[in-house]
Amino acid sequence: MRTSAGPNFFYDRDWEECRQGILTAANDLFSEFGFEGTTMRMVAEKSGFSTENLRAKYSDKQQILNELVGYHIDVLEAIRAYTRNDPELSPLQSIQREWELMCEYMNNYQGTLQAYQQNQSNMAPWIGDRIKQLRSQDIELLEKACVLKELPRVNASSLEAVLYGTLWSLIMELFQEQGHSNFAVIPGMVSSRILTPLMQSSGGPTS
Repeated sequence: MRTSAGPNFFYDRDWEECRQGILTAANDLFSEFGFEGTTMRMVAEKSGFSTENLRAKYSDKQQILNELVGYHIDVLEAIRAYTRNDPELSPLQSIQREWELMCEYMNNYQGTLQAYQQNQSNMAPWIGDRIKQLRSQDIELLEKACVLKELPRVNASSLEAVLYGTLWSLIMELFQEQGHSNFAVIPGMVSSRILTPLMQSSGGPTS
C-alpha cells in the first residue's frame, strides 16, 4: 500500500530505512519484470512512497540500479576483507572462499545482477572504477599465489581476465538455462574449468 506522504516525507523518517526499502523493492521488481519492465511508479508503490517523493531522491531507475550495484560492491568488499584477513587461508583459498560467499549472497539479488549485466554501458563511471580496483586486488592475490607456488608461474593479469570472464559467462549461462538459478555451483565450475587444469598441467597440487 502506498503511503500518503507530504514533501518532507524523507526528512520525517530515517533515510537509511527508506533507502533499504527502495533498494529491496527495486531488486524484487527487477527479478520479476526485468529492468526494462520496471518503472519508477512500480518502485514507488512497492516501497510505500509516492512517485514524487521517490523522484526527489532518484531521478530515474538507472540511478537506483547504480546505487544497488554500489551497495552490493560494499558487501563484496566486506566479504573480501573477511576472507583476505583470515590467516588460515592461503591466497588461492581466499579467492575461492570469496567466490563461494559472493555467489551465496548474490543468490538473493539475481534481478539486480542481471540488470547490471544488461546495462553495463549505462552504469555510472564510479562503479566501473570500483570494479577495476577490485580486479586489481585479485591480480595482486593471484601473483602471491604464484610466488607461493599454489599456482604455476603465469601472467596474473591474463589469468584474472580468464577467471572474471568465465565467472560472468557461467552466471549468464545459468540465467538462460534456468531463470532463477543456484549460483552456489559456480565457484566449483570456475575452479574445475580453469584452476584445476592449470595446476595439473604444471604438475602442481590439485586441491
